[in-house]
Amino acid sequence: MLLSVDVCGVRWWTKVVAISMLLLAVSASVQAQSDARMRQYMFNQLDFNPGYAGSQGLINVYALARQQWVGFGEGAPQTFFVNFDVPIGFRKLSQMSPGRKVQYSHGLGLHLMRDAIGFGATNGVEFSYSGRFHLRALGSLAFGLGLRALNDQFNAKWQTAIAAENDPAIPKDKANGIAFDLSFGMYYTARSMYFGVSGQNLLGADLRNQLSRNVTKIGRVNYARQYYVVGGYDMPVASRWNLEPSFLARTDWQQYLLSVNLNARYNNLFWFGVGYNVMESVGALAGIVLFETLRIGYSYDYPVGAIRQFSTGSHELVVGYSFGLARQTQPLQYKSIRYL
Repeated sequence: MLLSVDVCGVRWWTKVVAISMLLLAVSASVQAQSDARMRQYMFNQLDFNPGYAGSQGLINVYALARQQWVGFGEGAPQTFFVNFDVPIGFRKLSQMSPGRKVQYSHGLGLHLMRDAIGFGATNGVEFSYSGRFHLRALGSLAFGLGLRALNDQFNAKWQTAIAAENDPAIPKDKANGIAFDLSFGMYYTARSMYFGVSGQNLLGADLRNQLSRNVTKIGRVNYARQYYVVGGYDMPVASRWNLEPSFLARTDWQQYLLSVNLNARYNNLFWFGVGYNVMESVGALAGIVLFETLRIGYSYDYPVGAIRQFSTGSHELVVGYSFGLARQTQPLQYKSIRYL
């Protein structure tokens, strides 16, 4: 990651990660599960944490497409994300001013999404800002705020055993509403680890619907507030080999999701790994880095719950591109009479 962290700091943050995973795992065992948003969350986290914006010190462009429950038929969940984030005034440890223990930088992010399931679909755009404190040997700590604009669509194609044209309980018109919402996130990074806490849909149903009616006269679907905890560690284990355990937990205090993953990375050239969405699916993923800037990854999930009777699994594809704005130095050119 970005900066080094002292041994005591690693131990303290490791305890935080372990306790968070334990609490979410216990909760998941007694509550119904919700669908995983993505398997390859570790590569770009802007879609659920605005504090991530600018955390890598590079300009990042990232796209994800997920087809869930293949074989289920029409109405199976489909998700598509595009993320873009850029740092402003980012400082590496070697670039910090002498004698300064704390310096500040910014990050901007843009998140585009489409999430469809059944008769409904949500299209959205979110603008994110993060303020980051660079703490030298302790790493960097960012706080982010996101403003979201969401468009909910509902277009049903009803099939009934008998004619139901006059049934008032069956809506016949398309529904289309626009709403605004807020998200907030905290994101900590060090050279070998990251840890984040974030929340979405923070306005609440009453204020959200009031704003929506002012725009479209239609209230938005009552989405609950969602809370996320994410963490990961980069562990060298052999020459050119690293292990990267990570987890993502999500809850609205009614349903719980916990996803754990273990990736093996070789020389920053390719990776492969396995993962488990608790009580939902097991999966595998793999990917490759091309030209040191382009990342392409694929993952497959096999369901372990009752849905496996109707589906052969879920597929996910990610493409990411990262680059910096540092000006390249032109090489010096020499002429010699030997080559004239």
